[in-house]
Amino acid sequence: MGKRTLEGVLLFDGFCVLCSAFVRRVLRRFDGKLEVLPMQGVRGQALLAQSGMNLLPDEVILLIGKQVLQGPDAVLYLLRVAGGGWPLLARLGSWLPKSWVTFLYRKVAKNRYVWFGKRKSCFVPER
Repeated sequence: MGKRTLEGVLLFDGFCVLCSAFVRRVLRRFDGKLEVLPMQGVRGQALLAQSGMNLLPDEVILLIGKQVLQGPDAVLYLLRVAGGGWPLLARLGSWLPKSWVTFLYRKVAKNRYVWFGKRKSCFVPER
């Protein structure tokens, strides 16, 4: 399995166990050109402020050039470009009405600490 190239920045909740697991999978799929940062870190906070966004959004944020993808749009984009079997999952997500996908994403985002746990310290991925 070769790594994919994706240039951009992925911001995630570094305290969320589910988010940290997702980021580990993302890092295995993409080469070092995709920067992955916890949104609670200094650089993550600076990028959020620079983009005029909430400093603690309740969703992952993917910055690709001037494009900002948030929440389910960011996840579906990453799945679509990840290769392997992941694009099939993205395609399934794109067949559902956007309101359903957004509802499911928000439901998981709202309950992520209860369902998956919360880390005691912020996860900072290493390359």
